[in-house]
Amino acid sequence: MPEWAFAIPDAENTVRIMQEVPCLIAVLNTNQHTPFASIENEKRIVEICDSLSIGAAIENMILTATSYGLGTLWIANTCFAYNELMDFIGTDSQLTGIVAVGFADEAQTKDRGNHSKKSLSTDR
Repeated sequence: MPEWAFAIPDAENTVRIMQEVPCLIAVLNTNQHTPFASIENEKRIVEICDSLSIGAAIENMILTATSYGLGTLWIANTCFAYNELMDFIGTDSQLTGIVAVGFADEAQTKDRGNHSKKSLSTDR
């Protein structure tokens, strides 16, 4: 995909982050399958609505993790290794994105162990 050469540095950075973080959350749309297949217009509308809802859920996950002092990254450039990621995850549901959760470099302290014991629940 020569037309995507501009995105290679970003994809390489994503791979590095995915290898370094202690937690990766695969976000799946269980109502859909591969985003590369043609689907009917009605199903495309459902897919778009699902994607909006999933995006809101991801944002809530990230805000909650951040409130606990964790670092996060919403990984959306999974398209470069989509099939390999799907094989690794072992699902035929649509991979919408990946959320990396860990300790941001600027937030590291001697007290790191206490953060890992906190729940990422959104219950308040």
